[in-house]
This record gives sequence, C-alpha cells and structure tokens, in this order.
Amino acid sequence: MPRAERRPGTGGPGKARIARHKAREFAVQGVYQWLVAGGDPWDIIRHLRESDEYAAADAAFVERLVSGVIADADELSSWMQPFLDRPVNALSPVERAVLMLAGFELRTAPEAEFGAPYRVVINEAVELAKVFGGTDGHKYVNGVVDKLAGTVRADERGSRVPPPPPAPPPAELLRAESSAAHPAADSSAADVPAAASAHLPPGMADKEHD
Repeated sequence: MPRAERRPGTGGPGKARIARHKAREFAVQGVYQWLVAGGDPWDIIRHLRESDEYAAADAAFVERLVSGVIADADELSSWMQPFLDRPVNALSPVERAVLMLAGFELRTAPEAEFGAPYRVVINEAVELAKVFGGTDGHKYVNGVVDKLAGTVRADERGSRVPPPPPAPPPAELLRAESSAAHPAADSSAADVPAAASAHLPPGMADKEHD
C-alpha cells in the first residue's frame, strides 16, 4: 500500500487534522475581524500570523479559508439566507463567520486539496460555535450547516434537503392587502431585528485551545 503524502511539518494524519482544526479557529477569528471592521484579507492574515499558536495551524489552509470566504462573502450569504430564521446581517458575527466558513468548505469538493467530508465540516462548525459562540449557538449552526450540506453534498449525504419555501410577498403588498381587508387595522410594519452585537466574545482573540 503506498504511503499517504504528508505536508511538510504536519507529522502525519493525526497532526494534520489538528493543524486543520487550528487553521479553522484562526480563520473564524479572521473572518470575524473582517465582518466587524472590514479590511484587506491579507492584512488580516498577517495579523493572525503574529499569534504564538499560529505555528500549530495549517498556514496554507488559513489563507485559503480567509481569502476565499471574504472573496465569496456575498454569494455565501445569499446561499445560506433561505435556511436562516432571520436576516443574515442579524446573525451574531461569530455565528455568521462560522456558517460562512462551513459553507465555503461544503462547496469545495471533498477530494480537492483542501476538501473535507461533509460530516467533518459539520462537526468542525459545531465545535467552532461551541468555542467562540454563545450558549446553544452550536445547535443553530448544526441545523443550518446540515441543510446546506443537503444542497451541495446530496450524493455524499445520501439525501437532499427540500428547496426552501418561496420568499414572502414584499412588505408593501402585505400592508396593502391588510388595509383593504381591515381598514381600521394598524398597517405599520414590524421592525426588522437589529443586528447582533459586533463585539468579540471575551477571550476569543487570546483563547488557548488544547
């Protein structure tokens, strides 16, 4: 049996998995930073490299994730929106960063250089949400990523998620119909939920991981 190829510095499959996990942790922080403050992705990557723990991460994977997610941010957001229960901009920056990373990985073929099986992508997204997100946020992330996997990894997953329901009518049309049926009813539209706080959870940037 031929030996599996090893990347320089990974030290084998076990260490390679750890290096990829660390890369995802750094990538979440990088995408979070971009969502909150913007900036050039390569400046963000250079900032991430300053961490003492960066040497334990797969550096090429960090670059692939951060640069790729930021480049495809609008497309990724539009893709996940039908599977969310709120506007994508109303997600917490941590949840949004984790979902964008997972979506980007799901769209990468598992046999590609930086590909991974869909179960790995889901499990990693859940773990990232547990580490960096709020209480029970990982459950929400798990549900959304599983549905995304059903749209692009149907063969691998073994089933396909039904298409999302059609978008509701514009708010103006709903108000007009309501006013016609009930002239005395209040026609004011409900406020869209405000975007979640854009502050990094305590200890995210400097959190140590096993």
